[in-house]
Amino acid sequence: MGLRTSDPARSPRSFVQETAQPPLITIGGASRSGSTLLTLLLDGPAGYVAVGELPYLWSPGLRDDMLCGCGVPLRSCVFWQAVLERVYGSIAEVPAAELDALQASVSKVWHEPALVGPVRSAAFERRTRRLLDHLSALCAAIREVAGAETIVDSSKLPPYCWLLARAAGPDSRLFHLTRDSRAVAFSQARRKRKPDIHWTEAYMKRFSPLRSAADWNGLNLAMEALGVGRFEMVRARYEDLAADPLPWLTRYFPGVPFPDSLAEGHVALGVSHTVSGNPLRFESGELTIRADVEWRDRMRPRDRRLVTAATAPLLLRYGYL
Repeated sequence: MGLRTSDPARSPRSFVQETAQPPLITIGGASRSGSTLLTLLLDGPAGYVAVGELPYLWSPGLRDDMLCGCGVPLRSCVFWQAVLERVYGSIAEVPAAELDALQASVSKVWHEPALVGPVRSAAFERRTRRLLDHLSALCAAIREVAGAETIVDSSKLPPYCWLLARAAGPDSRLFHLTRDSRAVAFSQARRKRKPDIHWTEAYMKRFSPLRSAADWNGLNLAMEALGVGRFEMVRARYEDLAADPLPWLTRYFPGVPFPDSLAEGHVALGVSHTVSGNPLRFESGELTIRADVEWRDRMRPRDRRLVTAATAPLLLRYGYL
């Protein structure tokens, strides 16, 4: 099947004040900020489909045949088989290596000035347009197979969020999810199993406190930059979601029929077809939502002081200080 071309000329609007269902909601910001939880909560209501972190579909997803959120290797997942057959004819014909290289050439954080600015090389523009065509066709196929109006993506990488929003069509929407940098640093220092690598025992990447602080600053600032010009940006805090899920969700996603059980912090999760992300994506059945504040008692004082000092301006800006 041939690729469908995109026309990403229009910019999305803020969705706090909107009730119409957008073609895409993409969640950006630092890693370990609760995007997997938010994605799964948005996967339940009619008309929404969660896909996890789409930039990892090609690699390591298809390349290594990692597990889909449904627990089946991606190449054997009936959902992703149907999606990719609509775009490329079959999974075997997906140019995964080419797409991964193309994506890497235009969607890193250091590419953001060229993406959002007025000046870019002709070669960069050609690569961007080619990737947008692939992503546009992918988004259309996902909506068709899922029977959904809205794709929920938790890529977190700001330039990729920007590209995906352009590709998905007019009125795609960006959501900047923040979490306290010290909680993020504590989480990134922990040894955490990565179950989607199903053929061996593997763990998520671990970062030093300083590396975590630098990434947290960079990704949040890069996400903020996307709200200047083309896109309006909605920003909210993970901690507020965890503390009182139902009011938070209805505030930021008006019109979505969330279950009443969320008022008590409980939700029944279904099976999701998510690519990459926190191991939480493999959960199904009853889930109790609670704030993860272990870092307050268990983070080493020296690490806490270092991360606080390194991220203080944005901690203050986001209401953590």
